[in-house]
Order: sequence, then structure tokens, then C-alpha cells
Amino acid sequence: MDYRVVKEYINELSVEQLESMKRIVSPVILRKFIKIVIKEEKSKYEAPIWLYIGTRSDHIIVPRLYCSCKHFVIRVMSEKQSLGCIHIIGQKLAEEKRLYRVIEMTHKEYLEAIYEIIRYGRSRVIRKILYSSKARK
Repeated sequence: MDYRVVKEYINELSVEQLESMKRIVSPVILRKFIKIVIKEEKSKYEAPIWLYIGTRSDHIIVPRLYCSCKHFVIRVMSEKQSLGCIHIIGQKLAEEKRLYRVIEMTHKEYLEAIYEIIRYGRSRVIRKILYSSKARK
């Protein structure tokens, strides 16, 4: 599937449509979506990538464009059978409703977390930060 088609589909979904999707509402309410703020010595900036922290695995989300979950990679990108996954749609709802967590991390921690998710499917770095005082609700 062309990323422009996915982006258009996600952008056209209203909050009411998103809230009617039962499988999406629960992870949003549980605040499983993470917005990352990179904090360096003299500056802070928002990372272009969000994360989904799941019970079995974590996923990398580029809002309205991409998710690293198997459903997105296989059904959306390869087989072109779907226009999105629950994570990419849920991220939009979480952002719209402001039901997400924000974590501050260094650029090194950010790269390490992305690597862990790609390599192992879960990130210890993210969990360590989440369960320390660095996480904001």
C-alpha cells in the first residue's frame, strides 16, 4: 500500500469513528502510546516517532504513516489488504484525546530503545524510564 493512501485514510477518520472501534479505545485509555521528547544539554525537541508499549511486544509508530507491527507490515504494506492497524489508528485517537504518556530521554537512549524494539520486540530502556521519575502522564 502506498503510504499516501494510508495517511489519507488515517487523517479522514473522525474522533467519533475512532471511538467506535472497540479494540482501539482500550489501549488509548490505558495510555499505552508514548510520545518521546529528546532532551539534550541545552535543548528539547519532540521525536518524530511514537511508541506503543504492549504486553507482548512494543511497536514503533510514525504517526499516520507506519507501524512496525506484523499486521501493518504484512497486511498493509505487503499484501495491501488493509489501510491501517490498531496501533497507528490508536495513536491518532490518543493524540486527539491527549491520552498518552510523555517521556524524556537522551538521544542515545532513544536510539537504543528503537534498536531494542527492532531487534527484540521490546525495549528495556523505555520500561526503565517509564517506571522511574522521568515519565510524565
